[in-house]
Amino acid sequence: MHTLNQVIGTILQDIGKAKQSADVSSKEIGEQYSKDAILKNFPIPRVGIKDLSINLKFAITKVENDEIEIAVTNSELEKIPESNISSLQIDTEIKNYQIDNQQNVIEL
Repeated sequence: MHTLNQVIGTILQDIGKAKQSADVSSKEIGEQYSKDAILKNFPIPRVGIKDLSINLKFAITKVENDEIEIAVTNSELEKIPESNISSLQIDTEIKNYQIDNQQNVIEL
């Protein structure tokens, strides 16, 4: 079992890691393009996520000391009556930032 804050925190961390991975990939492609006489004239492919929506199914299994323990995996949820399963819609707006030469953070 997991706590609700662990699950939501992990989801948000993984979104950041996915963005970082995509940025590193774009950088590597850009380096390859810059070395090719024809490709250096092409735009560098870049994937971005502007909005993300996640529907998290879970069941509260325990509340203790301000922590909410939940079941989230299919095998955990199969053991719980459907009427006790909740759904949480997580909608995020992904913002992109850049650090300038003076170490200021600028929203893009």
